[in-house]
Amino acid sequence: MLLSIAAPQASQTGSICVFGKADILERLADYNKFTQEVIQAISYGEYIKNQWLWKDGKPLNEPEKFILAKVQTYIMQLFDAGGNEIGNMRKIALVVLHYYPDNVASLSDLAMTYIAEKKFDTALRYLWAAEKLDPQNYTVLNNIAYCYSQKGDKDKAIKYYELVKKYGPDRAKADAERKIKAFEQALIELL
Repeated sequence: MLLSIAAPQASQTGSICVFGKADILERLADYNKFTQEVIQAISYGEYIKNQWLWKDGKPLNEPEKFILAKVQTYIMQLFDAGGNEIGNMRKIALVVLHYYPDNVASLSDLAMTYIAEKKFDTALRYLWAAEKLDPQNYTVLNNIAYCYSQKGDKDKAIKYYELVKKYGPDRAKADAERKIKAFEQALIELL
């Protein structure tokens, strides 16, 4: 998928493809340069007020939604690349949040970088902000439950897993139910 941006005060022939380079760098596993390109694209998008154009020069429908979804795809590619890319995930999430402070996905992404480092209190701060914006987001709720479980607060973990069961798809509901049962079984074994 090629997306172009028109340079400010430039003709259509001055358009450049910003995401193609990031895609190539990701395929080459050059994640530091990949991250730099993604950050530059986000910043440039703000500079041009998200007046993105397709390769053929036509305006993009819902450009902010498209760009944020594209960035989320890039974040997931970094996540899939492994633990060494947590820093790059954090850099991108922070830039997105600079321009879009209410972006639930980026708040959750930032929290995930702290979860990976076992900094659960820090992760919870970002997850609570995301929950406030989208209280039915089962991914956010699941990550809150996970943080509480890792901190040893089983009651709060169960509370949030119950919310996952309420709002999540079948797979998430089943996983939450299994975790609740594991907590209950551990409690029975203590008695």
